[in-house]
Amino acid sequence: MSDEPLSLTQAARRLGITTREIVVLVDEGKIRYVIHRGMVHILPEALDEYRKAS
Repeated sequence: MSDEPLSLTQAARRLGITTREIVVLVDEGKIRYVIHRGMVHILPEALDEYRKAS
């Protein structure tokens, strides 16, 4: 798996949820994010952290 930041849509697909649901997770501080090229992105390791915590 690449360490390249994922778009919200890509991250949502990997979690099996909608993009709207991942936006809510970001807004609620339940998943870490980074700003990459001026937009919110999710690092692959943040997905792993979220899976372990839920």
